[in-house]
Amino acid sequence: MTLDDLIYVISLLISLLCGPLICYARGNSKKPVSFLFVGISLFTLSLRSLDSLYFSEYLKKGKLIFFIGFRFIHIASFIWCFGYLGYFRTSYLFGHEIPTPHTNALQLLLTLRLIGLGFELHDSWLILSKLEKMDRKCAEWPELKLREKFCCISLNVFDIFCYSYCYIGLFTDMCEWPLGAQEPSNAPLQSRLQEASLFGIYVRTDEFFLQPFFYRFFYMFIMFVIFRARIYSAWKMSEAVCISARLGIYPSVSQPRSGAGPTRLDELE
Repeated sequence: MTLDDLIYVISLLISLLCGPLICYARGNSKKPVSFLFVGISLFTLSLRSLDSLYFSEYLKKGKLIFFIGFRFIHIASFIWCFGYLGYFRTSYLFGHEIPTPHTNALQLLLTLRLIGLGFELHDSWLILSKLEKMDRKCAEWPELKLREKFCCISLNVFDIFCYSYCYIGLFTDMCEWPLGAQEPSNAPLQSRLQEASLFGIYVRTDEFFLQPFFYRFFYMFIMFVIFRARIYSAWKMSEAVCISARLGIYPSVSQPRSGAGPTRLDELE
């Protein structure tokens, strides 16, 4: 196992343990800050320096919102973030140090998050604009009011900062989890952990090298499968991290869908 693999595994394990601790903390207002603190700590640990804190990225995003407004924020965010990512990846041509692989990954993650945030803000603006122009007697009025309540977002610069460096990405529903509410089942979390199999351990054991040569030779043909199993294991661990922090957990009556959340907003009332 390389140093990068070790750092990645440790980061996943720390994230998995931090989720339940933060979710059981009192006060929903403290949860975004807690997720932010864990995220910055993990970023700094993985890079072993403070270069992971790209404050200019989210500050400039805040200025874009202030100067451009929500009508064109999604387009401006897309152009700016990918433009900055292109500059960041080629910054060594301008005399800067070559970014480390971890730094490149974190910068890409920030880029995708902030572009998605721009589209979320634009969608919220569209809903509010329609409500302002629509008659309350219109048939679409109740649905739009539900979308305003459960889908619209309103952010300041600090919220953007928390969102950017939250260690699992989004921090909406699990930060608003009602105190005293019924705890969800841990069955999905346990299933993800069980599926995060350690397929690569066998090839490191003495038993494997005691096998005949042809056995070991043909075993190499399935190394590609083992490599993909490593990716699937990491993916399942990442899902477990999200579930442990109560991210994406909605009542079943709301008919939640992957990537969309609840589809029956009236059931959340």
